[in-house]
Amino acid sequence: HDDEMHNIAFMLCSKQMHLDYEAFTGRRAFGISIAGWAGFQRFAGTWAGDTGGGRQSMTGILQDAIMGHAYATCDMNTKEISGIHMGFLLPWALINSWSYFHYPGYQGGEIDALYRDYATLRMRLLPYYYSLAHRATQTGRGIVRPLCLEHPEVDAAYAQLTQFYLGDGLLASVYQGEQILLPAGRWFDLWHNTIVTGEWQEVALPIPENRGGHLLVREGALVPTVEPQLYVGQRPWETITWLVFPGSDTTSFTLYLDDGDDLGHQSGEYAAVTLTCTPTADGCTLSWGDIEGGQPERLTALRHAFTVLGQAAAHATRADGTPLPLTVTADPTGLTSDAVATGEAVHVRWG
Repeated sequence: HDDEMHNIAFMLCSKQMHLDYEAFTGRRAFGISIAGWAGFQRFAGTWAGDTGGGRQSMTGILQDAIMGHAYATCDMNTKEISGIHMGFLLPWALINSWSYFHYPGYQGGEIDALYRDYATLRMRLLPYYYSLAHRATQTGRGIVRPLCLEHPEVDAAYAQLTQFYLGDGLLASVYQGEQILLPAGRWFDLWHNTIVTGEWQEVALPIPENRGGHLLVREGALVPTVEPQLYVGQRPWETITWLVFPGSDTTSFTLYLDDGDDLGHQSGEYAAVTLTCTPTADGCTLSWGDIEGGQPERLTALRHAFTVLGQAAAHATRADGTPLPLTVTADPTGLTSDAVATGEAVHVRWG
Protein backbone atom coordinates (compact mmCIF):
# COMPACT_ATOMS: atom_id res chain seq x y z
CA HIS A 1 0.00 0.00 0.00
CA ASP A 2 1.06 3.57 -0.70
CA ASP A 3 1.57 4.68 2.90
CA GLU A 4 3.89 1.71 3.53
CA MET A 5 5.72 1.80 0.21
CA HIS A 6 6.38 5.52 0.74
CA ASN A 7 8.97 4.51 3.36
CA ILE A 8 10.06 1.09 2.11
CA ALA A 9 10.81 2.43 -1.37
CA PHE A 10 13.82 4.35 -0.07
CA MET A 11 15.33 1.19 1.43
CA LEU A 12 14.70 -0.88 -1.71
CA CYS A 13 16.12 1.81 -3.98
CA SER A 14 19.21 2.32 -1.80
CA LYS A 15 19.81 -1.43 -1.56
CA GLN A 16 19.47 -2.00 -5.32
CA MET A 17 21.72 0.91 -6.28
CA HIS A 18 24.36 -0.05 -3.71
CA LEU A 19 24.59 -3.75 -4.51
CA ASP A 20 24.29 -3.38 -8.28
CA TYR A 21 26.92 -0.63 -8.43
CA GLU A 22 29.42 -2.78 -6.53
CA ALA A 23 28.64 -5.84 -8.62
CA PHE A 24 29.01 -3.92 -11.88
CA THR A 25 32.10 -1.85 -11.08
CA GLY A 26 33.96 -3.79 -8.39
CA ARG A 27 34.26 -0.49 -6.50
CA ARG A 28 32.83 0.56 -3.17
CA ALA A 29 29.39 2.16 -3.25
CA PHE A 30 28.27 5.01 -1.05
CA GLY A 31 25.01 6.88 -1.44
CA ILE A 32 22.71 9.15 0.51
CA SER A 33 18.94 9.03 0.80
CA ILE A 34 16.39 11.48 2.11
CA ALA A 35 14.71 8.81 4.24
CA GLY A 36 14.76 5.12 4.98
CA TRP A 37 13.41 2.08 6.72
CA ALA A 38 15.00 -0.02 9.45
CA GLY A 39 18.00 -1.73 7.86
CA PHE A 40 18.65 0.72 5.05
CA GLN A 41 21.65 2.18 6.92
CA ARG A 42 23.58 -0.85 5.69
CA PHE A 43 23.33 0.62 2.20
CA ALA A 44 23.06 4.41 2.44
CA GLY A 45 23.52 7.46 4.57
CA THR A 46 21.03 10.29 4.89
CA TRP A 47 20.99 14.04 4.82
CA ALA A 48 18.48 15.98 6.87
CA GLY A 49 16.52 17.32 3.92
CA ASP A 50 16.07 21.01 3.22
CA THR A 51 16.23 21.93 6.90
CA GLY A 52 18.84 24.66 6.65
CA GLY A 53 21.83 23.08 8.35
CA GLY A 54 21.05 24.57 11.76
CA ARG A 55 19.77 23.47 15.18
CA GLN A 56 16.87 21.49 13.73
CA SER A 57 19.19 19.48 11.51
CA MET A 58 21.53 18.75 14.43
CA THR A 59 18.65 17.39 16.51
CA GLY A 60 17.69 14.97 13.75
CA ILE A 61 21.27 13.78 13.28
CA LEU A 62 21.62 13.05 17.01
CA GLN A 63 18.34 11.11 16.96
CA ASP A 64 19.70 9.05 14.06
CA ALA A 65 22.79 8.17 16.13
CA ILE A 66 20.61 6.85 18.96
CA MET A 67 18.94 4.50 16.46
CA GLY A 68 22.26 3.15 15.17
CA HIS A 69 22.34 5.19 11.97
CA ALA A 70 25.89 6.48 11.81
CA TYR A 71 26.03 8.28 8.44
CA ALA A 72 23.80 11.31 8.79
CA THR A 73 24.56 14.84 7.64
CA CYS A 74 22.81 17.94 6.32
CA ASP A 75 23.29 20.69 3.78
CA MET A 76 26.06 22.91 5.14
CA ASN A 77 24.90 26.39 6.06
CA THR A 78 27.76 28.33 4.46
CA LYS A 79 26.21 31.73 5.18
CA GLU A 80 27.53 31.81 8.73
CA ILE A 81 30.46 30.46 10.67
CA SER A 82 28.29 28.28 12.96
CA GLY A 83 26.99 26.38 9.94
CA ILE A 84 30.50 25.86 8.57
CA HIS A 85 31.71 24.67 11.99
CA MET A 86 28.87 22.18 12.22
CA GLY A 87 29.06 21.03 8.60
CA PHE A 88 32.74 20.15 8.68
CA LEU A 89 32.45 18.18 11.93
CA LEU A 90 29.61 15.90 10.80
CA PRO A 91 30.27 12.36 9.48
CA TRP A 92 30.77 13.88 6.06
CA ALA A 93 30.75 17.48 4.90
CA LEU A 94 27.97 18.21 2.41
CA ILE A 95 28.34 21.53 0.61
CA ASN A 96 25.04 23.10 -0.33
CA SER A 97 26.03 22.93 -3.99
CA TRP A 98 22.56 22.72 -5.51
CA SER A 99 21.92 26.19 -4.05
CA TYR A 100 24.88 27.62 -5.93
CA PHE A 101 24.54 31.16 -4.63
CA HIS A 102 25.39 29.78 -1.17
CA TYR A 103 28.69 28.33 -2.38
CA PRO A 104 31.48 29.61 -0.07
CA GLY A 105 33.36 31.43 -2.81
CA TYR A 106 30.31 33.64 -3.40
CA GLN A 107 29.97 34.65 0.27
CA GLY A 108 32.89 37.04 0.38
CA GLY A 109 36.49 36.79 1.50
CA GLU A 110 35.83 36.35 5.21
CA ILE A 111 33.47 33.38 4.84
CA ASP A 112 35.67 31.85 2.15
CA ALA A 113 38.73 32.05 4.44
CA LEU A 114 36.82 30.45 7.32
CA TYR A 115 35.61 27.70 5.01
CA ARG A 116 39.15 26.94 3.85
CA ASP A 117 40.37 26.88 7.46
CA TYR A 118 37.73 24.34 8.50
CA ALA A 119 38.40 22.28 5.37
CA THR A 120 42.03 22.07 6.45
CA LEU A 121 40.98 20.94 9.95
CA ARG A 122 38.76 18.30 8.41
CA MET A 123 41.58 16.92 6.27
CA ARG A 124 43.87 16.78 9.30
CA LEU A 125 41.31 14.59 11.07
CA LEU A 126 40.83 12.24 8.11
CA PRO A 127 42.37 9.09 9.73
CA TYR A 128 40.25 9.72 12.82
CA TYR A 129 37.02 9.90 10.80
CA TYR A 130 37.93 6.91 8.64
CA SER A 131 38.69 4.73 11.66
CA LEU A 132 35.44 5.80 13.31
CA ALA A 133 33.55 5.02 10.09
CA HIS A 134 34.96 1.50 10.05
CA ARG A 135 33.99 1.01 13.69
CA ALA A 136 30.47 2.19 12.87
CA THR A 137 30.10 -0.54 10.22
CA GLN A 138 31.04 -3.15 12.84
CA THR A 139 29.12 -1.85 15.85
CA GLY A 140 26.51 0.71 14.76
CA ARG A 141 28.24 3.20 17.04
CA GLY A 142 27.77 6.65 15.57
CA ILE A 143 30.60 8.93 14.50
CA VAL A 144 28.60 11.85 15.92
CA ARG A 145 26.84 10.93 19.18
CA PRO A 146 24.53 12.72 21.61
CA LEU A 147 25.77 13.08 25.16
CA CYS A 148 23.06 10.74 26.46
CA LEU A 149 24.50 7.88 24.41
CA GLU A 150 27.81 8.23 26.25
CA HIS A 151 26.30 9.12 29.65
CA PRO A 152 22.89 7.40 29.91
CA GLU A 153 22.96 7.73 33.71
CA VAL A 154 23.11 11.57 33.62
CA ASP A 155 19.72 13.28 33.27
CA ALA A 156 21.23 16.54 31.99
CA ALA A 157 22.77 14.70 29.02
CA TYR A 158 19.34 14.08 27.46
CA ALA A 159 18.56 17.79 27.08
CA GLN A 160 21.65 18.60 24.99
CA LEU A 161 20.52 19.05 21.39
CA THR A 162 23.44 21.20 20.19
CA GLN A 163 26.37 19.37 21.81
CA PHE A 164 27.82 16.09 20.61
CA TYR A 165 30.73 13.75 20.87
CA LEU A 166 32.80 13.21 17.76
CA GLY A 167 33.95 9.67 18.32
CA ASP A 168 35.33 8.92 21.76
CA GLY A 169 37.83 11.74 21.89
CA LEU A 170 36.27 15.08 20.89
CA LEU A 171 33.38 17.17 22.23
CA ALA A 172 31.77 19.89 20.09
CA SER A 173 28.97 22.42 20.34
CA VAL A 174 26.99 24.27 17.66
CA TYR A 175 24.49 27.14 17.72
CA GLN A 176 24.58 27.71 21.49
CA GLY A 177 26.98 30.57 22.14
CA GLU A 178 29.73 30.51 24.75
CA GLN A 179 27.88 28.36 27.30
CA ILE A 180 28.75 24.66 27.20
CA LEU A 181 27.80 21.79 29.51
CA LEU A 182 31.04 20.02 30.43
CA PRO A 183 30.81 16.36 31.45
CA ALA A 184 32.93 15.28 34.39
CA GLY A 185 36.68 15.21 33.84
CA ARG A 186 39.38 17.30 32.22
CA TRP A 187 39.07 18.78 28.74
CA PHE A 188 41.62 20.43 26.45
CA ASP A 189 40.18 23.44 24.61
CA LEU A 190 41.68 23.28 21.11
CA TRP A 191 40.83 26.91 20.35
CA HIS A 192 42.59 28.35 23.41
CA ASN A 193 45.08 25.57 24.22
CA THR A 194 43.93 25.47 27.83
CA ILE A 195 42.70 22.76 30.19
CA VAL A 196 39.24 23.10 31.73
CA THR A 197 37.51 20.82 34.24
CA GLY A 198 33.90 19.74 34.10
CA GLU A 199 31.50 18.42 36.74
CA TRP A 200 28.31 18.46 34.65
CA GLN A 201 27.91 22.19 35.01
CA GLU A 202 27.56 24.87 32.36
CA VAL A 203 30.61 27.05 31.91
CA ALA A 204 31.32 29.99 29.63
CA LEU A 205 34.17 29.29 27.22
CA PRO A 206 34.83 32.14 24.78
CA ILE A 207 34.69 31.22 21.09
CA PRO A 208 37.19 32.97 18.79
CA GLU A 209 35.76 35.10 15.98
CA ASN A 210 37.02 32.62 13.38
CA ARG A 211 35.30 29.64 15.01
CA GLY A 212 31.64 28.66 15.07
CA GLY A 213 31.46 26.58 18.23
CA HIS A 214 33.51 24.72 20.79
CA LEU A 215 35.89 21.83 20.11
CA LEU A 216 37.51 20.10 23.07
CA VAL A 217 39.65 17.01 23.51
CA ARG A 218 38.46 14.52 26.10
CA GLU A 219 40.79 13.35 28.85
CA GLY A 220 42.40 10.09 27.73
CA ALA A 221 41.80 10.79 24.03
CA LEU A 222 44.03 9.48 21.25
CA VAL A 223 43.29 11.30 18.00
CA PRO A 224 45.26 10.46 14.81
CA THR A 225 45.91 13.38 12.42
CA VAL A 226 47.82 13.89 9.17
CA GLU A 227 49.18 16.77 7.15
CA PRO A 228 46.25 18.20 5.14
CA GLN A 229 45.91 17.48 1.43
CA LEU A 230 43.81 19.06 -1.30
CA TYR A 231 41.89 15.82 -1.75
CA VAL A 232 41.87 12.29 -0.37
CA GLY A 233 44.74 10.28 -1.83
CA GLN A 234 46.66 13.24 -3.23
CA ARG A 235 49.82 11.67 -1.79
CA PRO A 236 50.54 8.73 0.53
CA TRP A 237 50.56 9.36 4.24
CA GLU A 238 54.01 9.13 5.78
CA THR A 239 53.48 10.25 9.39
CA ILE A 240 50.51 10.04 11.74
CA THR A 241 50.64 12.71 14.44
CA TRP A 242 48.59 11.62 17.44
CA LEU A 243 46.96 14.18 19.72
CA VAL A 244 47.34 12.62 23.17
CA PHE A 245 45.63 14.04 26.26
CA PRO A 246 46.62 11.55 28.97
CA GLY A 247 44.20 10.81 31.80
CA SER A 248 44.13 8.66 34.90
CA ASP A 249 42.65 5.62 33.12
CA THR A 250 44.02 3.39 30.38
CA THR A 251 42.52 4.31 27.00
CA SER A 252 42.97 3.15 23.42
CA PHE A 253 42.11 3.88 19.80
CA THR A 254 42.16 1.56 16.78
CA LEU A 255 43.58 3.04 13.58
CA TYR A 256 42.09 1.44 10.45
CA LEU A 257 43.38 1.74 6.88
CA ASP A 258 42.41 0.16 3.58
CA ASP A 259 42.32 0.98 -0.13
CA GLY A 260 39.26 3.17 0.29
CA ASP A 261 37.98 2.41 -3.19
CA ASP A 262 37.75 -1.28 -4.08
CA LEU A 263 36.08 -4.18 -2.26
CA GLY A 264 39.24 -5.90 -1.04
CA HIS A 265 38.52 -4.97 2.57
CA GLN A 266 35.71 -7.54 2.52
CA SER A 267 38.28 -10.30 2.09
CA GLY A 268 40.83 -9.03 4.60
CA GLU A 269 42.74 -6.46 2.53
CA TYR A 270 43.14 -3.87 5.27
CA ALA A 271 45.33 -3.07 8.27
CA ALA A 272 44.30 -2.10 11.79
CA VAL A 273 46.27 -1.54 14.97
CA THR A 274 45.32 -0.38 18.46
CA LEU A 275 47.33 2.29 20.26
CA THR A 276 46.99 2.23 24.06
CA CYS A 277 47.83 5.01 26.53
CA THR A 278 48.61 3.65 29.98
CA PRO A 279 49.14 6.08 32.88
CA THR A 280 52.26 5.65 34.99
CA ALA A 281 53.37 7.21 38.27
CA ASP A 282 55.15 10.05 36.47
CA GLY A 283 53.64 10.11 32.97
CA CYS A 284 52.24 7.62 30.45
CA THR A 285 53.27 4.80 28.14
CA LEU A 286 52.08 4.60 24.52
CA SER A 287 52.11 1.00 23.31
CA TRP A 288 50.74 -1.02 20.40
CA GLY A 289 48.74 -4.14 19.83
CA ASP A 290 49.29 -6.58 16.98
CA ILE A 291 48.52 -5.46 13.42
CA GLU A 292 45.35 -7.08 12.10
CA GLY A 293 44.35 -7.63 8.47
CA GLY A 294 46.07 -8.91 5.36
CA GLN A 295 47.89 -5.69 4.46
CA PRO A 296 50.17 -4.90 7.43
CA GLU A 297 52.44 -2.88 5.13
CA ARG A 298 49.88 -0.07 5.21
CA LEU A 299 50.88 0.45 8.83
CA THR A 300 54.48 -0.70 8.90
CA ALA A 301 55.29 1.95 6.28
CA LEU A 302 54.03 4.70 8.59
CA ARG A 303 55.79 6.59 11.33
CA HIS A 304 54.09 8.11 14.35
CA ALA A 305 54.66 11.32 16.29
CA PHE A 306 52.84 12.18 19.50
CA THR A 307 51.64 15.64 20.55
CA VAL A 308 51.13 15.50 24.32
CA LEU A 309 48.52 18.14 25.16
CA GLY A 310 48.56 20.17 28.32
CA GLN A 311 52.18 19.53 29.28
CA ALA A 312 54.61 22.42 29.54
CA ALA A 313 57.62 20.21 30.22
CA ALA A 314 58.23 16.53 29.67
CA HIS A 315 60.76 14.09 28.29
CA ALA A 316 60.27 10.92 26.27
CA THR A 317 62.15 7.70 25.62
CA ARG A 318 61.77 4.82 23.22
CA ALA A 319 60.99 1.33 24.44
CA ASP A 320 64.72 0.62 24.76
CA GLY A 321 65.31 3.73 26.86
CA THR A 322 66.84 5.82 24.07
CA PRO A 323 65.91 9.52 24.47
CA LEU A 324 63.25 10.75 22.04
CA PRO A 325 63.40 14.51 21.36
CA LEU A 326 60.30 16.62 22.10
CA THR A 327 59.62 19.99 20.50
CA VAL A 328 57.05 22.63 21.42
CA THR A 329 54.25 23.03 18.86
CA ALA A 330 51.83 25.92 18.64
CA ASP A 331 48.82 24.38 16.88
CA PRO A 332 47.68 23.02 19.25
CA THR A 333 50.05 23.88 22.07
CA GLY A 334 51.86 20.78 23.23
CA LEU A 335 55.06 18.80 23.10
CA THR A 336 55.50 16.75 19.93
CA SER A 337 57.87 13.80 19.76
CA ASP A 338 60.10 12.77 16.91
CA ALA A 339 58.45 10.05 14.84
CA VAL A 340 58.84 6.35 15.63
CA ALA A 341 57.90 3.22 13.72
CA THR A 342 54.55 1.47 14.11
CA GLY A 343 54.84 -0.87 17.06
CA GLU A 344 57.58 1.05 18.85
CA ALA A 345 56.50 1.97 22.38
CA VAL A 346 57.13 5.42 23.79
CA HIS A 347 57.36 6.45 27.44
CA VAL A 348 56.53 10.07 28.28
CA ARG A 349 57.39 11.51 31.69
CA TRP A 350 56.64 14.87 33.23
CA GLY A 351 56.49 16.50 36.65
